[in-house]
Amino acid sequence: MFDLNQQPELERHNTEFQPYVSSIQNVEGDGHCGFRAVVVALGYSEDYWHQIWTDLYGELLMHIDDYIVIFANDINTISETLNFYGTPMIRKYLMIMPDSGILIANNGPQDFPNHSIINIALLNDFHYVKVDLQEGHLMANVSWIWNIHKSTRSTG
Repeated sequence: MFDLNQQPELERHNTEFQPYVSSIQNVEGDGHCGFRAVVVALGYSEDYWHQIWTDLYGELLMHIDDYIVIFANDINTISETLNFYGTPMIRKYLMIMPDSGILIANNGPQDFPNHSIINIALLNDFHYVKVDLQEGHLMANVSWIWNIHKSTRSTG
């Protein structure tokens, strides 16, 4: 069984990014690990997870008409994920990627002054961690959906 609070070993996970990984930072395995990994990647304490969770829910509600177009039938699922307060979080309400990534990217640098490219990885289908990659690493393509619907707040 995978212990969410032990240092994860990416070697156990077959990924094309393995050769580029310089470090992995684990976060608390309480089901809010996706939000914890994001705030750690942005340079904050993982205890700040609730703030980004709240900010992303606010982003969704404030621009709901835009996100209905982007997420279509998934809008209710994403809304439920960002509005579930149970601890530990159950799998049904874990951070949804790549959809949450669009909310994170659109939340803009004005909301997160340490705004930069961040890397998180999902291990064992239920635990997110922060991952640092070496220079020259592979980079996923920008989501075509985000490219079409990106906010001016996020692009400066």
